[in-house]
Amino acid sequence: MNKLSVFLLAIIFMLLGALGWSYLSKPISIPITQIQQPKQIVPTSIQIDDTTKTIIPSTEPTLDYVNPSVAIDAFETAIPAKKYADLSEFMAPTVTVIKYATSCCGPLSREKAIAEMAYLSGATGTWNFADTNPIAKKLETADSETFKEMYIGTAGNYYTVALHLNDDFYIDKVFLTNDYRLITGQ
Repeated sequence: MNKLSVFLLAIIFMLLGALGWSYLSKPISIPITQIQQPKQIVPTSIQIDDTTKTIIPSTEPTLDYVNPSVAIDAFETAIPAKKYADLSEFMAPTVTVIKYATSCCGPLSREKAIAEMAYLSGATGTWNFADTNPIAKKLETADSETFKEMYIGTAGNYYTVALHLNDDFYIDKVFLTNDYRLITGQ
């Protein structure tokens, strides 16, 4: 081989090496496809006139259950931030709301339950949702029937919220009080 051929081969190999290095040094991006939840056909009734009703099927994504860790994190975040509407997706369609020492409320729609949670707006200080919260333990001892299997949070100024998750991990019961000392006696 003459010198020109060797020189051309060397140039070609350097170009191929540079292209290979350029290709291999780029970050690899792999598209992740979004998993679609199963859709359920929900009949929706629409009144066309005073005498006729037509059922029009609509498709709405539904979930059979909520991840319990996500639900717990949601209320531990939303309640101290006073963003109660953020809990809507983690609530059952009907939520039993109990405001201690009042006649309110009983079973309510999720929207009305969220509105009732505004009762907690007077809470100040740090919220404690820890399993080791000594106040939560006192509440469980003082009224084991009410606080059985509830996630309890207490604020620095005695406000308390307790939430129960149903078998599908949706919030189905909310207990509210502005002073846990009324229950614990302390």
